[in-house]
Amino acid sequence: SMFTGGLVGINMGIVSNSCANTEVYGGMFAGGITGANGGKITSSYATGSVSGQDGIGGLAGGTGDILGLGTKAVISNSYSKANVQGTQKIIGGLVGTSYDGSTILNCFATGLVQGTTEVGGLVGNTSNDSILENSIWNTQTTGQSVGIGDNQGGTDTNNKGLTTSQMKDPTNWTGWDDTIWDFSSYPPKLKGQSNSQSNDNSQNAIRLQIGEDEKSTSCIYLETYFSLDGFLSLIHI
Repeated sequence: SMFTGGLVGINMGIVSNSCANTEVYGGMFAGGITGANGGKITSSYATGSVSGQDGIGGLAGGTGDILGLGTKAVISNSYSKANVQGTQKIIGGLVGTSYDGSTILNCFATGLVQGTTEVGGLVGNTSNDSILENSIWNTQTTGQSVGIGDNQGGTDTNNKGLTTSQMKDPTNWTGWDDTIWDFSSYPPKLKGQSNSQSNDNSQNAIRLQIGEDEKSTSCIYLETYFSLDGFLSLIHI
């Protein structure tokens, strides 16, 4: 299968103030939020796990001009704690592949990232004038020493690979907007994200369960959390 996401298969609109805590399984282009992003993702995050073959990312399998309409895809002020695993290539903690002038800005990734080739703590590969800027990955928890597995023409600006200890240092988060991010702890959370829930679920979340056992011992179990405005802005093709 192609274009599998925790919230939406293909996003051509705006995903905002949204999150997914789920297990995503796909073939090509799978992500914790969306399989492919041709629009905007902002102030959102993913936890859990994402797995597939090619083009696998914690937030999006791919981000770029999906429909060839000249649109500029953007992912900003978002993060992934999802574990990402690809059986083949183009695997990233945030995004599998970033292309056609897409922008990834002020994002971070901490989940384990595994694949064969073109594997990065942030992005599997970048090309065609895409921009990766001011983003951070945890070199220890992702298991990746490089942020971009294969840079084929993208812009790599002020991105940092940090240890767990370094991620707790406030000086490593300069340039991040404190009206969006909650810096009461490090790495930061998004403002409005509940601090009382240990599994990163947002406030006013919606839970979908298929089956009878809430502990998932005998049912198919999926938890997806998103705010209402984020849900209304999703466009699923």
